[in-house]
Amino acid sequence: MGEGLRLDHHDVVEANSAGAFLDQLGSYFVLGISGSPPDVIVTDTEIPGAAGFETLAALRDLDVRVPLVLVAESLDEELRAATGAKAIFVPPFDLDDLRTVVLNLVPGDGWLRTHSLP
Repeated sequence: MGEGLRLDHHDVVEANSAGAFLDQLGSYFVLGISGSPPDVIVTDTEIPGAAGFETLAALRDLDVRVPLVLVAESLDEELRAATGAKAIFVPPFDLDDLRTVVLNLVPGDGWLRTHSLP
């Protein structure tokens, strides 16, 4: 996913585990360090190191107010409503569709800082 988003000149930060993902987001949203926060978060509900729903709950606990795009096993309306996800993609999906959704979520100037899992 990250490489596909880089094609559109996005600055993509990837994490290889739930712990690393939440640590990085905590440094943006709780501690106010570690550069600019992401404009969009793209994440999988099956994150290595934790149940995906636990990680999504942790995002709520951090009070992250960034558009969320999920990769999930099904198009679950309850999941979308519970997380506030702007889109849910079910594998396999067309990377161009993901790129389009992310581009439409970019504020203002068209540059994007995303945070995603590989």
